[in-house]
Amino acid sequence: MLKKWYMVTMTMVLCIGAIFPRLDACMITFINDSNNPIMIRNRNNKIIFIIKKYGRRRFGSPDKHAYFDVYIKQSQPDSFRPLYTCQQDSCGKNGNPQLKYSDLEGNQGAAQLFTITKNENPHTSMVRELPMIKK
Repeated sequence: MLKKWYMVTMTMVLCIGAIFPRLDACMITFINDSNNPIMIRNRNNKIIFIIKKYGRRRFGSPDKHAYFDVYIKQSQPDSFRPLYTCQQDSCGKNGNPQLKYSDLEGNQGAAQLFTITKNENPHTSMVRELPMIKK
């Protein structure tokens, strides 16, 4: 009886593994280890959110690679400036890579999973990137 139960359980586990092999595979957790708030603009679903200093936020999609911009808050004037554009090249081995702000600056750790473009002109306005302004 125990052997039959074990075989049924193992079969179910294998079937579930075959059906859902990439569950949450490309979700990422962004960790703000800087001294300033950070704003993330998710380009995949057009959502903007702010991560407080020393905070973290999980975002992304199980079936799409992450594609987002990182903005950091300036002290004077009270605004955000764009620093990085990040496009995920591959998913993490554990399905949830944890990307730290310091990893972006040092191009280390989970930053190796991304193509990171540093903004050479960080003082441009976010408004200039709106579709109605670009026309």
